[in-house]
Amino acid sequence: MNRVFPGNPNGTLSDRIAYTVVTEFFPKADYYIDLHCGDGFEGLVSYVYCTGAATPEVAAKSREMAEIAHVDYLVTSMYGTGGAYNYAGSMGIPSILLERGHSSRWCEDLVAEDVHDVKNILRHLGVLCGKFHTHGEPPVEVSPVIYEDAPVSGCWYPAKQPGETFKEEEVLGKICDYFGCELFVYRAKMGGIILYQTISLCIMKDTPMVSYGTWDEEKQGKIELGCEVCGNKEHKHGHHHHKHGSDKHRNSKHENDKHHK
Repeated sequence: MNRVFPGNPNGTLSDRIAYTVVTEFFPKADYYIDLHCGDGFEGLVSYVYCTGAATPEVAAKSREMAEIAHVDYLVTSMYGTGGAYNYAGSMGIPSILLERGHSSRWCEDLVAEDVHDVKNILRHLGVLCGKFHTHGEPPVEVSPVIYEDAPVSGCWYPAKQPGETFKEEEVLGKICDYFGCELFVYRAKMGGIILYQTISLCIMKDTPMVSYGTWDEEKQGKIELGCEVCGNKEHKHGHHHHKHGSDKHRNSKHENDKHHK
């Protein structure tokens, strides 16, 4: 439904719900906070979007809200349609979207973080009583963001994980057929950091493949992570070819630790 805003009163059920939100709810809203997570087939690092396709005042208030969120990264979206928070921003409503959780999994801590962020932002806005607080440095801006869909169907072998960084032209993944023959290799169009990507082996043509924000390893540091599936810090899940032998392993590390909580 988030893809059909502002909706259509004569369209599908999703169209009609979106239209009702836009016409009945948004005119009464002073601020808008949207809570999202990665799909069942997506890995994702926690981050926040703020609307940029709005008046300077609305964009500034949206960023102010986003910078209070207890996440590592921030994306300024320059789209005014297609999503609920984008469209709310175009209507003059300061809006953000929080991304937490992935792979159809959840835990009490992630729920508590979302609740904490919403209440803390509402205290900052004066909607709730009490004093708001910040969490050290604000999220790191990683705009602009590149979103890539798969050009073919097949077996997807990502070379990075959400939260890892890379340089321009590095291979971020490849798609092979069932016999291991390469169908497509994707190389980064800029230095970046993975925000989310498909993590299932199966990938279908024209469905989300990888999304990454702007990152300069020379200035901001390189981030490498261990396997998020098995927890092994000595191999990197998702690589098409694994190297064996202790001398070939690379340890997980955060060279720019101040940005990672």
